[in-house]
Amino acid sequence: MRQPKQRIPAQGLDLKDQVISINRVTKVVKGGKNLSFAALVVVGDEGGHVGFGTGKAREVPLAIKKGIESAKKNLIRVPLINNTLPHQLIGEYGAGRVLVKPASEGTGVIAGGAVRAVMQAVGVRDVRTKVLGSTNPHNVVRATFDALLRMKDPMELARGKAGRLVGNLTGLLTTLKGLPSSYDKDLQEDKEPFFDALKTAHDCLAILGDMVPRVEFDGVNMKRALAAGYVLATDVADYLASKGMPFRDAHRVVGEIVAYCQSAGKELKDLSLAQWKKFDRHFDKDLFDWLDEEHAVDRRASPGGTSRRGVRKAIAEAKVYLKKSTRLVAQIPQIKK
Repeated sequence: MRQPKQRIPAQGLDLKDQVISINRVTKVVKGGKNLSFAALVVVGDEGGHVGFGTGKAREVPLAIKKGIESAKKNLIRVPLINNTLPHQLIGEYGAGRVLVKPASEGTGVIAGGAVRAVMQAVGVRDVRTKVLGSTNPHNVVRATFDALLRMKDPMELARGKAGRLVGNLTGLLTTLKGLPSSYDKDLQEDKEPFFDALKTAHDCLAILGDMVPRVEFDGVNMKRALAAGYVLATDVADYLASKGMPFRDAHRVVGEIVAYCQSAGKELKDLSLAQWKKFDRHFDKDLFDWLDEEHAVDRRASPGGTSRRGVRKAIAEAKVYLKKSTRLVAQIPQIKK
């Protein structure tokens, strides 16, 4: 079952509205007919936030106003890369089907009617689209939003492609491992994984290269998130192991502590030393030094670990390697077209 993305509050956003369609609605009642108007409206800040809504009233301005209010309550965030969408997708709603494809810079918005209004509202500058099913504006808009809701974030795409690259490498190494002493036709199987890996890595680097320099981390929010969820439970088990307790017993004790905290609505840091000692006699005052996120990170100081010193060292080594690699690539003769 698809999980809807979190709705975005409209406060603080510079939203622009656009009316997609206005239909006259007639309701037959006893004694005559009631005439009203239904408006379909889309709003967006041209920066990745967009929403749509409908409004119905006896007057057109009031119907549009209701549609705008409804659209502001249904805002979503759409990931964009260089003013286009991250990947191709087909959105569906009822009889409506809409294909949306990323496009290179300068392509423009190749879309018509309702789809164009949505793309302009979200801030897409280059995209190719095609309505494959019903042309009813309501179906088209909802199908377009179905595609936008399922758009993957660039980091999600890069993370997913990592498995593909590892699979290509594993297949290539397996082929090489099975080679006989003399040349055979096995090596014709190296072309597909090699060029697929090359294209995949190139696309991922193009995405991340544009995104990473613009990333901003909310340290306060990240630290707040670390305070919940018992992320330091393993560190407590390591603490007991450092006191001489077998890890299997430490794991059991920590499991009992976490179960108690969950039932009492507490976090590990909320427990007093006396409460800790009720679970095991090994707990002492130095335990509270282990209940610190920065200490937990820095304690993992083995090669490839997460300690700040280790990460800085790895970054420095990566920069040296990148500098050498760039120098070597520059020495390769360029092939004239």
